[in-house]
Amino acid sequence: MKNIISKLWQFGLLIIFFIVYSLPSSLIMLGYEKIGIISVFLVLLAFIGFYLTKTKHQFFPKLFQKKHLFYIIGGYIAIYLSNLLILPLMENDTTSNNEAIYDLATQINPGTLFFILCVLAPIGEELIFRFGIIRLFGDIMNPDDTKKVWFGLIISSVLFCLPHTPDSIPAFFAYTIMGFIMGYIYVKSKRIEVSMALHFINNFLAYLVITFASNLL
Repeated sequence: MKNIISKLWQFGLLIIFFIVYSLPSSLIMLGYEKIGIISVFLVLLAFIGFYLTKTKHQFFPKLFQKKHLFYIIGGYIAIYLSNLLILPLMENDTTSNNEAIYDLATQINPGTLFFILCVLAPIGEELIFRFGIIRLFGDIMNPDDTKKVWFGLIISSVLFCLPHTPDSIPAFFAYTIMGFIMGYIYVKSKRIEVSMALHFINNFLAYLVITFASNLL
């Protein structure tokens, strides 16, 4: 019973963390860009502090190994191919989440957009959905928890999809698969910064398209 209460308490904290994570974007969309920018850094400090507390102050303890680079590159290729297969099934060429990002890009400068998409999102979402949710079900370092970890991976993938407001079944699968790939990379590498790097690359390339592609046409 105590374990269930503890898990529910941890899940509640993750919900609070997600609300806090969403605050900077919400403030900026409401027109409070300067306050939003300040809140980006405050939220990042809060997340880093949370991670350091959970890992006993071991933040990015080692440099990436070759296998980690393989995971990152392979993970991005897997995400790209899955999107390539799912895109023809969508009624529109984009999702409501992408449209919201395009709208946000018209309201703020490229630097602010970079911090939201390429810094805050990879760190915040990976700590919440991968590091937080998966750890609720099992310890990725414990071989005896393998089944629990896989169950947590599936749950985290679905939960990752929901805030991205999928407006169709193909969009739901696109974001769920993306979340699953990032989660799998985290479980496989046992390092959250590897999935953060994959998330960064995915968002950074999207950022380049949103910010600069129109100027190249």
